[in-house]
Amino acid sequence: MAKKKCNKVKTHSFRLGTYHIEIWDSHLLGLCDHPDSYYKLRIAFPNDNTLESLKTIIHECCHAEGIKDEVVDTGMGERIATLLWRLGWRKEGDE
Repeated sequence: MAKKKCNKVKTHSFRLGTYHIEIWDSHLLGLCDHPDSYYKLRIAFPNDNTLESLKTIIHECCHAEGIKDEVVDTGMGERIATLLWRLGWRKEGDE
């Protein structure tokens, strides 16, 4: 699982704390550390410009906001990502 730091965003504050951003150069799923973690909080996303990656980013951000699996796994991230995708939201510099 090769990873790299995001050049534009190094950290971001969510409701549960400030998370360090990691971008993974693979098709692995995302990750969001629990705030009780001994180590620094991390949130990680795949480095793709696909609808699936956008779904993963939104899903992990919901966890960082404190939304439990039971709620997020009902398709919340997928519905939000699909709307944004249909509106034309993409990574900067990609068509």
